[in-house]
Amino acid sequence: MNREQVLSFSALREHIDDFDQAVLKTAGIDFFCSSAAWILPAVQAFYPESRARILRIDDHFLALVQREVPGVGSALLPLESSWCLAAPLVGPDSQLLADVFYQTVRHLGGQWRLAFLSGLQNEQPVWQKLVTRLHHRFALFRGSQSVRRVASLEGGVDGFLARRTSKFRKNLRRNQRTCRAEQLRFEVIHGALAPEQAREYLNTFMQVEALSWKGLSEQGVNQGEMYVFYREMVAMLGPRDRFRAVTAHLDGKLVGFLFGGLLGPHFRGLQFSFDDRYRALGIGNALQMKMIEHLCGEGTLTYDLGADMAYKQRWGEIAFTTDAMVIRS
Repeated sequence: MNREQVLSFSALREHIDDFDQAVLKTAGIDFFCSSAAWILPAVQAFYPESRARILRIDDHFLALVQREVPGVGSALLPLESSWCLAAPLVGPDSQLLADVFYQTVRHLGGQWRLAFLSGLQNEQPVWQKLVTRLHHRFALFRGSQSVRRVASLEGGVDGFLARRTSKFRKNLRRNQRTCRAEQLRFEVIHGALAPEQAREYLNTFMQVEALSWKGLSEQGVNQGEMYVFYREMVAMLGPRDRFRAVTAHLDGKLVGFLFGGLLGPHFRGLQFSFDDRYRALGIGNALQMKMIEHLCGEGTLTYDLGADMAYKQRWGEIAFTTDAMVIRS
């Protein structure tokens, strides 16, 4: 018999490990961006006024918030809906997930006008079961797709490089030679960290972020909501040995960084930057490759580089795409 629990945001923090295991058992979703370390910081940073609509049913979770959306009214949304990456239905039984969502929206009745489910794939069973369960009572629409660029790390470093073009490998070797000639030193940060340690690393990185092209053009993550998002995220990743970073040092000074998070055998790159004065050295490419070398040594299977961009297509051969479903009452 299924046992249902209603969870607050703070209660979900007490179920983090169970929640993340449910994420890893869910087919066709973005594992890291559906995990607790992504969605809970998103609520805290971007939508602190939201009301939790979170249910746990055995090893399945429905993770939604309810809040007012301008021009729409009351909406049911994933905990992270800024980039539409998080899947709000996690667990192995797609029929149970569809049934629980249907029962939830029926129970809430006229309290909402729109529901939005992101991070799903329309060819997966849960999508089809949601359509079957909902279409007789609600109006359904397909929302926009979200694409991230992912690199397979199968076969280790040799396998990764074999899947790159000869031009890519040539440019990478040149960047690495330049960094060696300039005596740049790279360090890898891994292992369990106290929340305060992880935040100290982030604050150090943000000093470099301020000197990067993003920081200099006031597009950096060293302030505002994005800083809060990452501050809370690294504090959750650190104690679980899921925070990874590579730093670049020149003459004893930090000039570049790359950090990200693990969920199982999957790594998600989060941010990387370097002091713009050293752009000609190719620090960014050297940081990326150093991280890949470390991840391959740990047996990591994939490296998610985030939103699809032209330069990321050279690093990641997989376009991982998810869909969104819009439900109107």
